[in-house]
Amino acid sequence: MYNMHTKTVQKKSRKPYLLGAGVLAAILLIGGTFLIVSHHGKQNAKSVSLSANQSSNATKQSNANLPATSGSTSTTNSLQGGTGSAKSPDTLQPASGAAPKTPSGQFVSSHTAQISASGFTPNTEDSVCNTSPGATCDITFTQNGTTKSLGQKKTDSSGAAYWSGWTVGSYLTAGTWKITATATLNGQTASATDPTNLVVSQ
Repeated sequence: MYNMHTKTVQKKSRKPYLLGAGVLAAILLIGGTFLIVSHHGKQNAKSVSLSANQSSNATKQSNANLPATSGSTSTTNSLQGGTGSAKSPDTLQPASGAAPKTPSGQFVSSHTAQISASGFTPNTEDSVCNTSPGATCDITFTQNGTTKSLGQKKTDSSGAAYWSGWTVGSYLTAGTWKITATATLNGQTASATDPTNLVVSQ
């Protein structure tokens, strides 16, 4: 009887130890699992952070290779004479070294004239030469190899030169005269011929 009671006590006394060992094993298992999960989580976070840094560096490198641009666009007024309002072509000064414009205008006020002051045919003429401002202009009359000139005049700021009320008999003789206007500027010349000759009578 004594032996059976002793074995029963021994069996009963082992149960707490087994229970404690089981609890400890469970704790160790849970702790190990937590450490493994935590370790993998940290590795994944490092991987994500590394990928983000690489993407950021690639974007910075791409932006560095782009050409620089300006935030605003400036405009320049290309009109000669400064900004503000455009000037008419007649009032613009010629560029340095430019040739003069081809002369135009009423080279003679009448294509029929006479030397004497009698009758209805005029014996005086008015002449105009339009070309570049600052140029010199001359109007000449040619007949059978003979050339007569009104004399050079410098054009005004609008590019015009005038010969007013000149007497036909003081320059020309009777006959048919070819009329030519010649402008000179910067050592260059431009000329134009009147399509209608001047007919001078006595």
